[in-house]
Amino acid sequence: MKARAGAGALAVLALAALPAHADLAEIKTRGSLRVLVSADEQAEMYALNPDVAPGFDREILDGFASLQRVRVETVVRPFDDIIGALLKGQGDVVVGLVDTEARRRQISFSVEVLPTRLVVLTCKPQPAIRKDAALQAGLYLGAPGRAAYAARKDAPELLRALDEYIGNLQKTGTWSRLVVKYFGNDALAVLGRAKQ
Repeated sequence: MKARAGAGALAVLALAALPAHADLAEIKTRGSLRVLVSADEQAEMYALNPDVAPGFDREILDGFASLQRVRVETVVRPFDDIIGALLKGQGDVVVGLVDTEARRRQISFSVEVLPTRLVVLTCKPQPAIRKDAALQAGLYLGAPGRAAYAARKDAPELLRALDEYIGNLQKTGTWSRLVVKYFGNDALAVLGRAKQ
């Protein structure tokens, strides 16, 4: 009886001793993938309201978490604090972050999830873009970029597993279904395949 109680106490101590900066094995032991999301994240990317569709990134990460047999735990932070929160171990993954050289000095990025472009906004007479009828997309600035998931540099197993999962998903009909579901008529443009 004492041996069982001692083993149970050791298991609890082992769980408590897990580092805040967890890699994939520790995430599996904890049972949750902590996803850092900006407080103003767009619902079509990662919905914070449970009454709407989960969002593009959320569906991807739900699939990844299911494969790893863990649950997704959403951690909401202001955008300006999101990388700091990741580095402090308050989350395991940041969604939809644009991969830049400056950010790469601090954190690691997964393979590309979506392409990005910086766009000049101008006033009418061109057709309006969503949200503000007085604004429209204009010229592209700079080279195309990429949005990806970010993890700490000390989580290579998590990053490798994410890369493998995203790469495999992008080869399936599920990927196309998700892109069309969340981006509709803009799906080709979102994927950077439309003429520019």
